[in-house]
Amino acid sequence: MHPLTSEDQQGLKYVQTKSTTMAKKGSKVVTVKGAGDKRQLSLDWGVTADGDILPPQFVYGGKTKRSIPRAFTKYMKKGWRATQTANHWRSTLTKVMRLKKIVIPFIKKK
Repeated sequence: MHPLTSEDQQGLKYVQTKSTTMAKKGSKVVTVKGAGDKRQLSLDWGVTADGDILPPQFVYGGKTKRSIPRAFTKYMKKGWRATQTANHWRSTLTKVMRLKKIVIPFIKKK
């Protein structure tokens, strides 16, 4: 089959927050932890026309590679990729790097 891929991106929060919480009935003060934490990263993902899922690329916010968590290196061995931009948004450069480092090598293996 043709190596056509469908790509998309998704913003993810570091700390998942909910609009609801639980407390004892009649509580005067209910503390919601993490509600003010708005830090995010972007996830680039894709699938081929054959239904194969391509390795993901995570885009962290930061100016240097030090923005990428050290623990992420174990996932790089599985073909995952991490990069960074000043605002964690996907850019033309991150898209080109995804094509060069993930999509094209994945299709060539087929």
